Amino acid sequence: MTLAGFVPSLAITEAGCELRLTARQGCQEARGRREFESASTHLKVALLDSSRSIIIMELAASCCCTILRITPMDFNSFLSDTIATVLGGAVLTFLFFLAKEKLFPLPEVAGRWYFETRTVETAYRPFAGMVLRYVAMIWQEGPVIRGTVEKIYEKSSTGEREYVGKDRTRGTLEGHIEKFYLSKDRIRIHLVEDGFGREFTVIFDLVSKNASAMSGSFQSMAADQTGLVKWQRNLFLAD
Repeated sequence: MTLAGFVPSLAITEAGCELRLTARQGCQEARGRREFESASTHLKVALLDSSRSIIIMELAASCCCTILRITPMDFNSFLSDTIATVLGGAVLTFLFFLAKEKLFPLPEVAGRWYFETRTVETAYRPFAGMVLRYVAMIWQEGPVIRGTVEKIYEKSSTGEREYVGKDRTRGTLEGHIEKFYLSKDRIRIHLVEDGFGREFTVIFDLVSKNASAMSGSFQSMAADQTGLVKWQRNLFLAD
C-alpha cells in the first residue's frame, strides 16, 4: 500500500472513532437525563405524599379542637367549666335526694292497723252488705310492705259476731307503695286469707290520707265480692 492510499484510510478510521465517541457520549447524556427525570419524579411524589400527610394531620387536629371546643389558649377555661358542671350536678342530685327524703317522704305504714270491708256487689246474695273487720301487722322496707292479718269481726245476714283465739282466720299480705308528688300516695295490697281450709285472694287499692288513715276499694275471689274498705290505727267503734 502506498502512502497516498494509507492517508485516506487513516482519516476514515479517525472519523469512525469520533463518531462512536460522539454516539457514546450522546447515550450517556440521554441516560443521565432519564435518571435525572426519574429522580425528579420520585422527589415530586414524595413531596406530594408529605403535603397530603401534613394536610390530613392539620384537618385531624382542627376536628379535635372543634369537638372539644378548646385550644391551647383556653384549656384552663375548659377545665374550670368541666369542674363547675360536675359540682353543679352533684349539688342538684343531693338537693333532689333531700327533697325526696325530707320534703316528700313515703308514707309510714309499718305497725298495727285495723281495717273494715263493706261488700257492695257479690255473686252470693247472703254476702250483700256484709261487714268484716281485721287486725293487721305490717312490716315496711322502703316502698315494699309485708305482713299478716286476722279476722276479728263479722256482720252479715247470719248475724253479728266477734272472733278471738283459734276462731280467727289468718292471712298474709304483701304490697307496694306508689309515690305521687302532685296527688295522694297509693298503696296496693295483695292478701291471701285462709278461710278454714279454702284460701282466697283479696286485692286492696288504697289512698293514703295521713299517717293513720287509708281508704279505697277491694276485690275478693270469695263469692266475687267487691266493695269499700277503710284502714285506721285504732279499733273501730261498735255499731
